[in-house]
Amino acid sequence: MIKGLPRPPKPHEPVALDIEIYKMGKRLHRPTGMFACLSIAYSPDEVYQVYDVPDLIKTMEILDEAKWVFHNSLFDLAHLRRWVRIDRRPVWDTLLIETDIFGGYYDEFGLDDLARRWLRRKLPKDTREAFGGTESMTPEMEDYAAQDAIATIQIFSEQANYLRQYHDDLRCYWEVDEPAVWAAMDMKPIRVDVDGWLLLAEENKATAERIKEELGFNPGSPVQTKKALKELLGRSPSDTRAETLKTIRDEVMYGPASELARRIIDYRTYKKASSSYGEKWIEENVEEGDLVYSGWRITGAETGRMSSRSPNLQNIPARKMPKFRSLFLPLPGETLIVADVVAQEPRIAAWWSKDEVLMGVLERDEDVYAPVMEAAGIPRDPAKVVFLGLLYDLSEHGLADRLHISKDDAKRLMQKVLGKLKGVAVWKHKAKAQAFQREYAVTPTGRKVWLNLYNYQWERNAVNAPIQGGAADMTKLAFSWLHKQPNFSVTMVVHDEICASVPIDISGAYATLIRDAWVEAGKRVIPGVPIRADVKIGDNWGIKQAKPEIDDEGE
Repeated sequence: MIKGLPRPPKPHEPVALDIEIYKMGKRLHRPTGMFACLSIAYSPDEVYQVYDVPDLIKTMEILDEAKWVFHNSLFDLAHLRRWVRIDRRPVWDTLLIETDIFGGYYDEFGLDDLARRWLRRKLPKDTREAFGGTESMTPEMEDYAAQDAIATIQIFSEQANYLRQYHDDLRCYWEVDEPAVWAAMDMKPIRVDVDGWLLLAEENKATAERIKEELGFNPGSPVQTKKALKELLGRSPSDTRAETLKTIRDEVMYGPASELARRIIDYRTYKKASSSYGEKWIEENVEEGDLVYSGWRITGAETGRMSSRSPNLQNIPARKMPKFRSLFLPLPGETLIVADVVAQEPRIAAWWSKDEVLMGVLERDEDVYAPVMEAAGIPRDPAKVVFLGLLYDLSEHGLADRLHISKDDAKRLMQKVLGKLKGVAVWKHKAKAQAFQREYAVTPTGRKVWLNLYNYQWERNAVNAPIQGGAADMTKLAFSWLHKQPNFSVTMVVHDEICASVPIDISGAYATLIRDAWVEAGKRVIPGVPIRADVKIGDNWGIKQAKPEIDDEGE
């Protein structure tokens, strides 16, 4: 290892960069602490290390013509930008590329996980903790930092060879995920109504206590819950998990036991909301000005959806408790824009299936659920449940639960709808057959979602992944397209919704811009299918009604 400035690289020569920080806070996505060192690896035999900010600035100038390689570029770039101006440029992120290659095949994508998979060696991580309590480097810390950079450049080489071998241009990374990295770094915070939040927490706590008092036993106790259900069912349920309670709730034949199960579920919902989203949540996550800075992750799920943490804004129970949405506000003096694609998943299904009926409805800009209503002879709300259930490959039992009908009736509804949408029926069969042969499904941009054929859910995932993955691709493309425009103002990406806080005087123009973003994203992901965006402007996230939960098992 050479201590000092690196040599000038050849044009586009791969160089792995790994930054270390002293005394960093617990919320890793909030760049804090002091610069410790930057390790620069050209190869396992050529590693440089710089230890002060002036040398860091010179180093980044020297490396301008290199191909930058990171593991978790969001972290390194966010810290580097504290001291160095870094313009948007292509970067190779071994973490994101690994998730794009092996999403669903592996669960863990840390640098040590990749080192074991690709390099057959274990990276020591014990020394990492030392950076939190000191302001000086030891030889052990220097070696630890250098080893991370060496592993990153070696993993880069292995990944590049793998992609060449399988002729994979990794479009999903270069067109979707990599641009989203730069957009995520520039996201604005979201503001929270702290007083309203605390008041709602008290209301939820009081509601939970009232339900408990009315029931006359503790619904949080599995023993007492089993006993109460046994008295009405005539037998004791096997357990009191959410799935079991939902089954009892949705079976009309259980009579009073169904109502009791519903009340127990309500108690747990309010109890969890009051404890998980109460005063402690505010203390841990809200900063000066009532602002919340979430840590956004580019591929938080195997289908490619973005996620967030510290805090997880996508886990707020906004669908079950819509009041939470009204507590997320624009920045002072601004207004909030909330936008998504109308019937996004049916549009993606139309692209995959080329179903003539579905494409015709979309081209005429008619209600996408009208053919389902016509075929099944049911109102719009259940028609939506049936159609989306088919796209999730929901079972007859699952549909029966959601519509509170018999399994036979659910089967007949599905058959009627698939008889109407023959292209969708053919595509579902084809998607399962291809997935079985390949052992993975693909999104419209070629993102692989690996399947476990020994898991009973694999057929469902084979149909669902191309739909949800397509929605994820489209959402991130719209998100990164907005980043290239003036006044980038996105504050949240929650599943398929994009929220932006903008000055009031440009809200109309920005609403048009965000609508254009969705249309442009649609052209790139599902070309030939018309895209219509739903854009709302108002003073809180609640201006757009939360979509009901169709699939209890997947967000």
